[in-house]
Amino acid sequence: MDCVDSEGKDMEIKTEFGNVNRNNPKLHRKYLKWYIQSYLVGIQNIVVGKKVDDTHVNKVAIYDLEDLRRQGQKHWNLDKCMTFLHDYLKTVKNELDTKPEGEILLTKYDPSYQTKVNFTWESANSAYAFLPEEFKQRFAI
Repeated sequence: MDCVDSEGKDMEIKTEFGNVNRNNPKLHRKYLKWYIQSYLVGIQNIVVGKKVDDTHVNKVAIYDLEDLRRQGQKHWNLDKCMTFLHDYLKTVKNELDTKPEGEILLTKYDPSYQTKVNFTWESANSAYAFLPEEFKQRFAI
């Protein structure tokens, strides 16, 4: 959630180039990510800044989540995506339940295998640790 509208409803803010190729598969994957991110937290509208270059937004559009889903049906199978997400999160939870606090679980997804995710463990003091001790103590992590 990036902001709230005038009625206090949560909204996401995204950007894209104004003249995008609507047949570009990368665009459809981006919209799928936007949809899932917003859907999971109950956001209904995404504010999209249309850019003319890397620094300037010249137009703002509001994407309704349901419209985004309908448009995406031609390009992605939402049921398969949500099933994959559910299975992935369930596996992450099960993996985390087997290790002591502080261990780091790395996941790597190879899109060429479609559903294969590799999991590896790193120690709490590995190069992958990024939370400062002060943060861990303050929030009892």
